[in-house]
Amino acid sequence: MHEPRGLSSPAVSPPPSDAIAARRTADLVEVRFEPSGRRARVHAGTTLLEAARGAGLPVASACGAEGVCARCGMRILETATPLPAESDRERDIKRRNRVPEELRLACRVEVRAALAATAPYW
Repeated sequence: MHEPRGLSSPAVSPPPSDAIAARRTADLVEVRFEPSGRRARVHAGTTLLEAARGAGLPVASACGAEGVCARCGMRILETATPLPAESDRERDIKRRNRVPEELRLACRVEVRAALAATAPYW
């Protein structure tokens, strides 16, 4: 039986192998948000802002996560591994917007290991 030209049966992909599935979950990192206790499992490299929004938490941001408005400041409560130091740009943006030194801009922090964070307005 011939199918009409331009139409074809949908391709069916085989289920992923155990090795592929293991790789997909191996880079997942847990982020805990306090005081709500909400948690998000995100891929390593996801920004803290994306993780918080993925957990259903409101995060202020007027610049579209471009690191300009500095409204997404969060306090890092715990980390499995130390976060990279702030960039000069992040430090300058925080200074210009009077963001306390102990806060990090959630749109600039990439989650690489388990951590816990909070925001002053939660």
